[in-house]
Amino acid sequence: MKNKKDAKDADEAKAKKDEMNARVSQFIKDLMYWRRINYKDLSKRFDKLGLDENPRQLTNKINRGQFSLLFFFHLLEALELRPEDVPWATLWGKAPLPPMPEKIAK
Repeated sequence: MKNKKDAKDADEAKAKKDEMNARVSQFIKDLMYWRRINYKDLSKRFDKLGLDENPRQLTNKINRGQFSLLFFFHLLEALELRPEDVPWATLWGKAPLPPMPEKIAK
């Protein structure tokens, strides 16, 4: 009995992790769309920060939706976003992506 419960719990935990990874991945893609930046441009911006991330590497990391907090902060810097500019409610599905604020629009 316990083994079935453990297997079920592990399956549920994996499903929750997969769901969160997908949500984070879509959130980053939304931020990129919001800023009108593609993977090639993002790679160039990482280069300007002194970070070596080619478009394929960025695509893979972002599609996985699983990366370090340091990478996320570099990503925000490359997108020229401050944490207070990020529409966090969209990550939790509580709000649609808002229009880009004038102060960060290009």
